[in-house]
Amino acid sequence: MKAAPNIIPAPMGDDRDRMAEQSFRRRVLTGRWANDLLHTIRKAVGTERADAWRLPDTSSNPARQYCHAVSELYSRPPMVSHRTDPVAAGTVSAVLNEAGWVSRMQALQPLTVGVREGILRLDLVGERIVLREVDPSLVIAKSKTGDRSQPRKVIEYRQRVDPRDPGRVSWVREVWDLQTATVRLLDEQGEDVTDIHYGDAAYPYVYVDGGGEIRPIMPYIFYHAQDTGRMFDPYEMGEIFTGTLMGGVYWSFFSHRLRSASWPQRYMAGLQPAGIEPSTSTVDGFGEGRRDIVVADPAVVLALEPVEDLAGQPMIGAFPDGSPLSEYVDAVTTYDRHTISTAGLDASEIQRMDGDPRSGYALTLSAHGKREAKRRYEVPFGRSDALLCQTVARMLSGGVATGRITAQVERFRALPTSGYSVAYTALGLTPEERRALADETTKLIASGVLTIDEARRKLDAAGYFDDIGGLEPLPVLTPEESSDGE
Repeated sequence: MKAAPNIIPAPMGDDRDRMAEQSFRRRVLTGRWANDLLHTIRKAVGTERADAWRLPDTSSNPARQYCHAVSELYSRPPMVSHRTDPVAAGTVSAVLNEAGWVSRMQALQPLTVGVREGILRLDLVGERIVLREVDPSLVIAKSKTGDRSQPRKVIEYRQRVDPRDPGRVSWVREVWDLQTATVRLLDEQGEDVTDIHYGDAAYPYVYVDGGGEIRPIMPYIFYHAQDTGRMFDPYEMGEIFTGTLMGGVYWSFFSHRLRSASWPQRYMAGLQPAGIEPSTSTVDGFGEGRRDIVVADPAVVLALEPVEDLAGQPMIGAFPDGSPLSEYVDAVTTYDRHTISTAGLDASEIQRMDGDPRSGYALTLSAHGKREAKRRYEVPFGRSDALLCQTVARMLSGGVATGRITAQVERFRALPTSGYSVAYTALGLTPEERRALADETTKLIASGVLTIDEARRKLDAAGYFDDIGGLEPLPVLTPEESSDGE
């Protein structure tokens, strides 16, 4: 069901299993899971029946639908703030916008929700910050002592062109270590090839802390779907991915029935069609073996002739059809709804998309369900986004201190190296929800059940003022949480 990533040399033990699970989930969330589904179909119904079904149907993907439906944090740009320096917050925000932070996170959040971890890599290229999304299934990491959710050591597997043989692409392990303030590159044989790929092997990213000490910067920011106090949590929410695979089996059978078995199975005993000819048809240039064919069409009278040496009366009939396709669609749609509900949502929040001719394939979340899911992810993503802002400030101010930045010295020199926070725009009520809530509250006030203040608190708790009130700031990282040290 899940194949290990093609890494040389591949890690062993827990890391190998974790990387295989994350790689599988990423294939599901990026639409590259046809082979996983085909393997599951063969395990479920056998090779012969799977070959008869021909094509696996990946058009229904509850895991992907759920992960995208609940990923609303970056639908509108968040706001970066600083507790004492609004100018610094504006500078960091502008640098991140130039790097395409919001669009990166719009793609990264659903992956993080499903894979349970997401990683952004920061690099200082010239005087610009460049962001790169990193596949967690290609990363091994050791956590900090003071913050188990962020790394002190990262090993990333990357494919690089070998400078010694430009025609060869090899797997190289980049090893970033805060404790030793080193970065090394190791090839498949474990040979240190840092000097071959990097002209300068010194640790590239440092900053000057408040005490005047030079400290290394970890350029990897880990995002977590849930704050578990661990670097990786790869098996949480596994039910929705198992359900997606099994739903793919059921929809593949539906497609097979629609193509090949949406009519009663007819049979003959003691007869054969007249005028049979050998088939010459091929599929993609490959023959399907010998088949005898005859034209059978409602506008054509099918001629039959008795089989030679028939002893008895010939028979023609048809087996009754199975359940109607519409009933089958409803059953599998119910299964997809059940699959999404395993992610922790109330089944009442899951609804079909109106007007879709294949509504069984398309499920979405209600606005209320999206708001509840958004609130769930604000805190873990807010902590990582605050760390991202802090790391950008440290990388830029450190670039000035080390002479890597020369054209924008005044802009970046005085950036604070901590104290940043990120606030996300609220996901407001729909017009229908707003009207219904206002009508209900008005009636409760008129009947004396609620006071004006109580009604205001009720409306606020329900999100009535979200579009008006704007942004909800998240806690700023404490000095202990913001440290790059142990």
